[in-house]
Amino acid sequence: MNCNRCDEWLPPGARQCPECALPIVVNGAHERIAPPGDPGAEDAVQMVSTLIDVLGEAPTTTDDADAYLTAAVPALVATVRDRSNSEGIRRHAAALLADIGHAGPDVVAALVELLEEDSKRTRLTALAAIGALGADGADAIPSLVRALRAESRLVRAGAAEALGEMGAAARPAAAALAEAIESESKTVRAAAAMALAAVDPDAQISVAALADDLGEGDIPMRLAIDALPMGVALLGSDGLVVRTNITFRRLAENVGMDVNRQIQFSPLARKMVKQFSQWNGLVAGTCARIHGEARFPDAGGEEMWLNAAATAVRTAGGRFCAVVLTLEDSTDRRRADEATDRLRAVIEGARCLLWQADITRRVDGLHWRVDPLDMDAAQAFLPLDLRPDEPWHYAEYRNRHPDDKERMDGHADRVLMAGGTAYTQAFRSRARDGSWRWLYESVSVTRRSGNEWRAVGFWTDITQQKAQEAELRALNTQLEQRVRTSSQELHATAEQLQRELTERRRTEDDLRKAEAERSSLLRRILAAQEDERARIASELHERTGQVLSSVSMGLTTLTSGEDEVQVARRAETLRDAVNRALRDVRELAVHLRPTLLDHFGLVSALEQDLRILGGQIGIAVDFHSDLAPGDTLADSIGIAAYRIAQGALANVARHARARTVGILMRPRPGYVQIVIEDDGVGFDLESVMSGPVDARFGLLTMQERAAAVGGRFAIESSPGSGTTVYIDAPRDPDAASRRR
Repeated sequence: MNCNRCDEWLPPGARQCPECALPIVVNGAHERIAPPGDPGAEDAVQMVSTLIDVLGEAPTTTDDADAYLTAAVPALVATVRDRSNSEGIRRHAAALLADIGHAGPDVVAALVELLEEDSKRTRLTALAAIGALGADGADAIPSLVRALRAESRLVRAGAAEALGEMGAAARPAAAALAEAIESESKTVRAAAAMALAAVDPDAQISVAALADDLGEGDIPMRLAIDALPMGVALLGSDGLVVRTNITFRRLAENVGMDVNRQIQFSPLARKMVKQFSQWNGLVAGTCARIHGEARFPDAGGEEMWLNAAATAVRTAGGRFCAVVLTLEDSTDRRRADEATDRLRAVIEGARCLLWQADITRRVDGLHWRVDPLDMDAAQAFLPLDLRPDEPWHYAEYRNRHPDDKERMDGHADRVLMAGGTAYTQAFRSRARDGSWRWLYESVSVTRRSGNEWRAVGFWTDITQQKAQEAELRALNTQLEQRVRTSSQELHATAEQLQRELTERRRTEDDLRKAEAERSSLLRRILAAQEDERARIASELHERTGQVLSSVSMGLTTLTSGEDEVQVARRAETLRDAVNRALRDVRELAVHLRPTLLDHFGLVSALEQDLRILGGQIGIAVDFHSDLAPGDTLADSIGIAAYRIAQGALANVARHARARTVGILMRPRPGYVQIVIEDDGVGFDLESVMSGPVDARFGLLTMQERAAAVGGRFAIESSPGSGTTVYIDAPRDPDAASRRR
């Protein structure tokens, strides 16, 4: 390993560079060089020195380093709990504890103490360390719940993430996480939602609270299953319910079934003894499915029918996973069957045909099995040439007019798939003499399950009525067609003209608005450029120019006639003047482009600007960076990010009237995120962004800087709630260029 400053080779076990004395900081099972100007480097070196004093020099191999750091846990815990140490030292010790992964009660207690500190940076470090412990950090749950209600959005989001890392061990905090989902901050809402899904998969998460944040995943699937009209439950091999949807719980409650008991001892199993005697075979794989229907008295004392089906779910290798039990309220279907029996006697003497059908949805579509209620009456009404062993509905379908077959099937299928309960239509069927008879069909449909329906219908002969209608239509067709054609043409022309006029007005308005905004923005940019040029010219003229003029005059009057003492004194004076001019030029150059940004990177530059701002306007500042040393951005991207952050800090100084301002820098896949948060007066973001360009010039400039390098810029604010600025700076300049 070589030194980051002078590139000198570093011998194993060295505590600082032998050439330039840059400190080397032990971090986890590896070593890193503290970057030049890192304000935490001194704390880290002091902490490492303490460990070396207690445990001896750190080993050079990874395996030995792991053992070394595990042995250092007691010393690190003592360092965290010793309040005489600086917060920087205590934070470094907490980070090492998280890297080591040792989660004894002493470690958790020490991190909880660190979590109670006032510094946001320290609290974020403690939250990250507790989250790294996973379920082993469960003793910290009460403190994390308190942190969920902290003032800082970053602290609340960090507490939610730490609870999510604990998984089911953090279930006592489920209520607090559900409360956090209602937060105004997207960051807190998203972190709390993901944490609650990990902590309690059965938790009911408010859809309204997650409307803007929700993506694809388990939550939408659970909501969809809960919305099913069929009851669905997952059962283990012992018959205990693992998970249910809302419909299952409602049906079970109606018939007095306890979902917390084994299904074999439920009222459902007692009603269907024969089917549930095959439970062991279902679990063992010797029985594929059990199915049955039983009658129950419901909670209101009425009769209720339940249709139950249980299917075992197995892996590709045949290993048992769970039993899927479905419950369907089949009361309506049962009552419809009984009503059909009663109606049969009524219509036996009527001149019509009554039929019933079982409909099943399969991969290739809906399959119908149609049978007349009375075969003799059906043949009298509609004589068919039945082939041997041919189902009746096959012969009837063959007898239909070819033009009506697809139309009738499509209409019926659409009604069923849309959840309809009835439909009517007319069609043609061939008579004995070869002519076409018109039949009117009226059908009532009852859904039996998700993929099964029962239909009851009747047909009546409307051939004479259709003939009369055809004659009437023939008399009026020509006149109606002429009127309809003229009306349609006029209406279509008027609509087209109106659409074109509306679109033209909208386009003109948009162009005028865009041109006005472009002109205003251009004027502001040109004015800003001229102001900056004038300021630089004034600086050069009033300060540097005057000094150089004095030097020039002094050199002119410097003659050899004076004695050496006078010449030396005047030369000294001229040298001081030149030094002042050089200092003025340097200050001007730093203002135009801070050298700290070039030499020490974006982290040091932003931290220095934040501290200068705090000193200038007298507010508390907090800076925290999770970037690793040497984690830098491309030059153009770093400059853009720095200028955007400068603009945000300038807005804090001018408008926020804040008591505290903080900057958080953290690495993300493919980019670096910079968060600038203040607790000032805030503002109405929607009102400002929809107002005049002059009122949002600064925000537009920051937005354009981010877009120019392929980055993203976002802002959250509301009156009285402070302001948070998010800057996402891409790591890859080529990717940034492609996005532009």
